[in-house]
Amino acid sequence: RLASRRAVFLLMPSWTLERPHVVAKLGRDLAWYRENFPLHELIFLCNTPEERRLVTAVGGTAIVSNHNLMVSEDIFRPLPDVPVEFDAVYNGRISYTKRHYLAFDVERLAHITFSIGELPRAGDRAFIRS
Repeated sequence: RLASRRAVFLLMPSWTLERPHVVAKLGRDLAWYRENFPLHELIFLCNTPEERRLVTAVGGTAIVSNHNLMVSEDIFRPLPDVPVEFDAVYNGRISYTKRHYLAFDVERLAHITFSIGELPRAGDRAFIRS
């Protein structure tokens, strides 16, 4: 239905695009898509300037825009009658593709995580802080 209509799609990957081999394939896919759907515009919402650089280098349109931009602080906020235990909570599996290190300087940090075996056990244990 949309193939013959002008449309803009905002794409928000749930994984990092800071992997050149993945972005190289993305560039080929974008070229195919543009050829088959010339009335469509795809805009990638990237988490980092490096992701934006990689996407634009293969011909994509991208802006730096964290996915939390779409979250309403009026709805998602701490409960007023509950004491704050953590400054931040990082929810993500233990993986090379996640960027847990971005939160390592947070003093009171809680991780909600699990391992699917991408790292050796010693690597998994490195994420546990006492």
